[in-house]
Amino acid sequence: MHHTIEPYKCKQLISLIYNKNNVGCMKIITEQIIEQTRQEILSYKKDKIDVEFSRFCQRQPNLTDFIIEFTQDQNQEAIERCLFIFFVICRAFENSTEKRISPISFDEIETIFEKNETLIVNMKGIHERFFERITMVRLLNQPFLLKYITQSLLEESNNEYLFSEKETGYLFFLLITVIDVFDEALQKPASNK
Repeated sequence: MHHTIEPYKCKQLISLIYNKNNVGCMKIITEQIIEQTRQEILSYKKDKIDVEFSRFCQRQPNLTDFIIEFTQDQNQEAIERCLFIFFVICRAFENSTEKRISPISFDEIETIFEKNETLIVNMKGIHERFFERITMVRLLNQPFLLKYITQSLLEESNNEYLFSEKETGYLFFLLITVIDVFDEALQKPASNK
C-alpha cells in the first residue's frame, strides 16, 4: 500500500532538498580521489594515523567532536569503522580543493544535522516514487562518497553484515551530515592553502 504525502509536506521536502545551498554548485568528489585518500590512510602506520588525525582535529575540532559525540554509544567496531570512513571523507574533501577549508562551527553542523533529521522525519509514509526522486537528488550531490559510505557500512564478514540495519542507518545519517557540512563549507570564501 502506498501512502501519499500532504501537499504542504511536499513543498517543505522540496525546499529542504533544493534549498539555495544545494543548487548544483558543489564540486563532486571523484572515485579516484576517494580511493587515493583511502589507500593513503590505509598505508599509515599507527603513529602516523594518530598524528594525521590529531592534525585534522585541530583544523576541524567541532566536526570531530560531533562525530565522536554521536558515535560514543555504538559498539567499538562501529565506532572504529565510522571514524575511518569519517577521516576518509574529510581528507577526500581536503584533497579535492586548493582552498583551505575554514573551521566549521558547531552551529553550522547543528543546522545541517537538524535539516537532515527533518528530511528523514518528513519522508516517513511518503509515496515510493517521491521517495525515489528525493533519493536521486541526494545522490547527485556526492554520488561517489555515498557509494563509498554504503559499501563500507554494508561490508560483509562470513556472509553477514557487520552492523544491524539500525546501526547502519544511524551511521549513514551521521556521515551524510558530514558530507553536507563540507559541501556547504566549500561554498564559503576561504583562504588558499
